[in-house]
Amino acid sequence: MTRTRALLVFAALSACRDRAPEVSRPATAIERPGPGPIARAADAAQTSASCTHCHEDAARTHAASLHARAFTDSAFQAAYRAEPLPFCRDCHAPEREASLGVSCVTCHAPRGVQDGAVLAAPHTPPPRPRTGKTAPHPVIRDARFGTAWACAGCHDFAFPAEAARTDGAKMQRTVTEHARSPFATTPCAGCHMPEAPATRARSHGFAASRDLATLRGAVHVTATSTGDGGLDVTISTTGVGHAFPTGDLFRRLRVSATALGAGGEALAEADASLGRHLRFTPNPSGGPPLQTELWDDRVMPGAPRVVHLSLPRATTTREIRWRVEYQRARSANGEHVVLEGVEVLAEGTLTPAP
Repeated sequence: MTRTRALLVFAALSACRDRAPEVSRPATAIERPGPGPIARAADAAQTSASCTHCHEDAARTHAASLHARAFTDSAFQAAYRAEPLPFCRDCHAPEREASLGVSCVTCHAPRGVQDGAVLAAPHTPPPRPRTGKTAPHPVIRDARFGTAWACAGCHDFAFPAEAARTDGAKMQRTVTEHARSPFATTPCAGCHMPEAPATRARSHGFAASRDLATLRGAVHVTATSTGDGGLDVTISTTGVGHAFPTGDLFRRLRVSATALGAGGEALAEADASLGRHLRFTPNPSGGPPLQTELWDDRVMPGAPRVVHLSLPRATTTREIRWRVEYQRARSANGEHVVLEGVEVLAEGTLTPAP
């Protein structure tokens, strides 16, 4: 596309005037949204900003989302300062402009979409209410865009040293987990982009692990005394179509219990961590060590996880205080973890059986 044509397309986007035709069949050259850097003829920030003229609700929820601050988020910045790899920047700032994060055009105009067209999912009946506005650009309706295909480019990928690995391991495998779950036919958007009842427009807030209500609503936790000086904590997911936690390598659940004395003092403690347990192993190519997964004991869809915590019988005759935390880690080396954030998902107190 020439610069002149790109400017004309941008002007059309801003004007919101004439309705352009929709294309029901996708062009074969269209690639899934994913990492950059993406070379664009038009300015990505200006084009994304022009979307707000017709899509006010989507723009408002997106502006408050983790997608919008994918690069500027303080937790990412701390990790990026420690490891400033292009591999990380390409997913968190695919448009070459850090302040954009993952913008409108990143998903709706990936590689292969040309001439100012916008990629979207097919309409589902009944049609959405008319707004009185018309699209000033072609709309490509691609059924893949309404599935996990649209998310896999940034949420399911190999380690950066892929060529040196022989185990086929993935750094993130959320979409792979989803495909193997009982909810494989439910698209990612079904949970992370809920529809507004009145308009059936999907939220672009992408609620996920930074939303406490979403986290707590994702699990059901019970605790029972086992009568042998310990307790069983049972964690099951509720409608989650992937492992919990998922995404970043170092996210985990910490399950803890504390035996309390008569004055409420801690007499004994026990804990366990659920996650992807990793260690560094030698690189066959002689490069930096590789992260290698030893085992994975996260909570899987449809498979409750029972964690047994043992406390000495002599110290558990009064009460046991238990807790399940969602922990976001900045880094990890074996079991040595540097935490970035902690959210309490469930907690309680029980009296052990005699």
